[in-house]
Amino acid sequence: MAFNGGSGRWPVRFGAGVGICLLAGTGVFAVTPRLGGVSAQSVPPLPRLPVVGGLGSGGAAPRAGVPGSHVLKMAYSTVVQLAYRGIDVGALSDDAGIGDAFPGTGVPKVPAGFAPNVIVNQDRSATPHNETSVAINPKDPKNILVGENDYEIGFGTSGAQASFDRGKHFYSAVIPFPTVYVTPPITACPPVCRTLDALDGGGDPSVVFDRDGIAYYADVNFRRPGQGCISGVFVSRSANGGQTWSRPLFGAANPGDTRKSGDGIVAVNPNDHDCGIFYDKEMMTAGPRPHGVSVDPTADPKHLSRDRLYVTFSEFGQVPPIAIEPYVPVVATESPTFLSYSDDQGRHWSTPSYIGGQDPTLCGSAIGHLPGPIGPNYCVDSQGSDPAVDPATGDLYVTFFNGDNANCSVGQDLVVRSKDGGQTFTNPTQASCLTQDLPKASSTVCPNQTATEQLISGYCFRVPLDSQQSIALNPNDGSVHVTYADNSNGGTDWDPKSPNRTDVDVFTTASHDGGKTWAKAVRVNQDPLKNKRDQFFPWSTYGADGTFYVSFLDRALDTKTNGQKIGESLAMSKDDGKSFKQVPLSTGVFDGNLSFRDGLFMGDYTGVAAANEGAFAAWPDTRRSGQPVPSGNPLNFWSDIAGAWFSDR
Repeated sequence: MAFNGGSGRWPVRFGAGVGICLLAGTGVFAVTPRLGGVSAQSVPPLPRLPVVGGLGSGGAAPRAGVPGSHVLKMAYSTVVQLAYRGIDVGALSDDAGIGDAFPGTGVPKVPAGFAPNVIVNQDRSATPHNETSVAINPKDPKNILVGENDYEIGFGTSGAQASFDRGKHFYSAVIPFPTVYVTPPITACPPVCRTLDALDGGGDPSVVFDRDGIAYYADVNFRRPGQGCISGVFVSRSANGGQTWSRPLFGAANPGDTRKSGDGIVAVNPNDHDCGIFYDKEMMTAGPRPHGVSVDPTADPKHLSRDRLYVTFSEFGQVPPIAIEPYVPVVATESPTFLSYSDDQGRHWSTPSYIGGQDPTLCGSAIGHLPGPIGPNYCVDSQGSDPAVDPATGDLYVTFFNGDNANCSVGQDLVVRSKDGGQTFTNPTQASCLTQDLPKASSTVCPNQTATEQLISGYCFRVPLDSQQSIALNPNDGSVHVTYADNSNGGTDWDPKSPNRTDVDVFTTASHDGGKTWAKAVRVNQDPLKNKRDQFFPWSTYGADGTFYVSFLDRALDTKTNGQKIGESLAMSKDDGKSFKQVPLSTGVFDGNLSFRDGLFMGDYTGVAAANEGAFAAWPDTRRSGQPVPSGNPLNFWSDIAGAWFSDR
């Protein structure tokens, strides 16, 4: 899940274990102590704004005739006015606690030697950006969309960056906060009970285009910790390549609001005082409905799409289910994988259904789930799902990490298949079994990190193995490929000087019989075997020409400091994943200790997308964070999204 500003506790899932993430203090970026929120009656009512597509995106339109050109962002007031009553906006200032990081100087200089890498985010906030998802418009391959966790308005939410020149320049926006009519807290209401809320906390981005060039952005939104129990999975829509976005609505619209109820609502828990459910780590894909599958009867006939959208996500059951303010006692139990689909460009969504299946061999150690499917052998201790559609048949495949197999002590990557558009699924098959763990945070190892978080040697940001699997289909032969990170060639010592330090590698395995059986895994990264250099946060995709791409963060690119620093690499295969050629994407390496929260968080995944002309990858990067910033933002909270286009033609 995405880290978020504010104070409180949120569940974090790692395989068969559960940890509690303590988000210490208020004012994450140390620029103001006010971000913890204030009572609703302490801030005057904010003026109602006209409801238009993309309201609150926080960005000015690109200059006429120059798509994707560098433009300055609008004041933060547009975003702040969409926030719910009660958020502290610094006595109605426009910065929500973030000062002008570069007064009078514009965007800081790009480090020497950075090109042809580009800075994807175009804000001036000098705050973190991480956890990327990438999509390329099939109607216009020059139109690239990047989603990322974005902290520029003073706390974590969802940012979108759009390019119209194949990644040379980007236009930045913040996704509008979804509107949810809520059940008020069970404690005494303020003079006017709050029943309409715009969920300000957001993250876990997933972006896709359908075949008609409509862009979609899925994320998890919630009240920032300590302020309530509401959370949900939402999808926004853009018809102009990612410049403006629709705003999801749960509940009836106010007079004058032209939105339709349910637009963009995949799943939501609207009970402000019921913390029994928390949604996390959604992923999205789009593709043709299988032959013979009917359109969802709830779909809007005026907006039917050639493609069906699919969103998969984890549903955490938490105890106790009822929380009294300040809403901190939440503990996760299980997190089964659910799916919902839409046939009308995300305006209506099917009722989410459990898709993880059951198997006595693969999931025999499952302990049950509350609430949700209860029974022996259910695969419910899951996270990190990723869906993909066969463009020829419309068959849907979903991979997810699972911790219900005692023989896979770290966890396993499972795959399920649907041939009827996500209505029914096969029971899972196993693509990988992980048995070598990573070092864990403790009172003596990275004591500021949450205990038991998985780490790589020498760094304190988490590297959870349960969020590093992705699935891709070869459009030429329909073969299915699951890519994942594995420490089977490394050790479990955190000390970077130890001979038993980590050596995480990227592997991929293929199925040529519809996911029934899986071939022996192939090592994707091409550095020397067991050289104690980690490759992690992989993502995979297929180009329409059958080229298989895998991107990942790569410590083997650091040749000067014993592999301590990090770069970005891309591997490609022209033979259906049997062999790979690797190239460095980043023009330099960077220090992960300069990332979010004193080096405690770099996101949980990175992204790559492909077109016939090549592939574009995006990753968190701290090379620019060493420049002095004349504001209250500490340097070690600053990271950019860097990107690079690659073509071997």
